[in-house]
Amino acid sequence: MPPRALVFRPGKGSQAVVEFLRKSDVDREGLMKLSSRPVEGCLGLINVEGDIFLVVVTSASIVAENMRPAAVNAEVVSRIHEIAFYCLNSARFDGPYDESPATPSNFDAVDSIMSREQQAYNSFAASSQTSIYEHPCAPLKKILSSGTFYYAPYPYWDLSSRLSERLKRQKNGISVHDMATFDPRFIWNEYIARSLLDFRERLSSEERKEFDRCQFLILAIQGYVGVFPVALPAPPSSGSPVLGTIGLISRLGWKRAGTRFNTRGVDDEGNVANFVE
Repeated sequence: MPPRALVFRPGKGSQAVVEFLRKSDVDREGLMKLSSRPVEGCLGLINVEGDIFLVVVTSASIVAENMRPAAVNAEVVSRIHEIAFYCLNSARFDGPYDESPATPSNFDAVDSIMSREQQAYNSFAASSQTSIYEHPCAPLKKILSSGTFYYAPYPYWDLSSRLSERLKRQKNGISVHDMATFDPRFIWNEYIARSLLDFRERLSSEERKEFDRCQFLILAIQGYVGVFPVALPAPPSSGSPVLGTIGLISRLGWKRAGTRFNTRGVDDEGNVANFVE
């Protein structure tokens, strides 16, 4: 289990206070569990209409076990299926407790069995009139849950950069991955993740390693990722087929986003709508 917890609380105005604390230092009194789904990671913080929302990934699946077999560490890729927005400075958007079967939580301090206070809170939230209004982040949730966003789970590797760029960063044949190093053209959540990236840079070296190991922050690309086995021609000395693997990464650039018939080619700064590797 992660030894530390990433704690968010509202600050002054439209700001949020973030702390990276040991679990033993976290005040767990009065905590309420808003969902039984596990949190795969955080996409960032966003301000919508004066409210601060924490954006987390609540459902993801591995689509590639290893994009590059020659790599020392397996380059795994996961696809985002569903995200959730949790407001830090208001309870207006807190829905009723998720009644679906509970899954193991990374934060073992919160009991999966609802207390009487939790049940009373859920009853109030379910009867609240705010549920008749559309959530202010509903359009963003629809886009980010479309199944076209991918990320590299821990151990992290730079999914946004080309293989040639990643090979240049190797030291003594070993790839060196730093979450702060990526191609900003293809990271779609860079804007909402920037505050957490800056927070990560201010941590000590050991704290930064624990932060990355806990996968509190996710950098996502949009496009397509797939791995396919391919039968190769048999060599003359053997009649048995030889199987190869093709890995495909298609990255959509946010600087030149648009529909296929209205946005194509390159712009004056060399940005393309789609980059396939």
